[in-house]
Amino acid sequence: MRKTKGFTFPNIFPPSPKPSLTRLRPFKAYSFVPFSPLAMLDPTIITIGGIVLGIAIIECILERWGVI
Repeated sequence: MRKTKGFTFPNIFPPSPKPSLTRLRPFKAYSFVPFSPLAMLDPTIITIGGIVLGIAIIECILERWGVI
């Protein structure tokens, strides 16, 4: 049988860099763009939703006419 050699974690990986002694001052972040529900009106989303809604309406009309 072969002998296996054990490795400890610090021997395999180099030690992590020491943190700098300077402390970062906390700062407040403000958002200049308030959230608006109108931001959800993305043209891509509106286009996809319009296509899906249009297909559903066409299916309802065709069902009334007896085509489907």
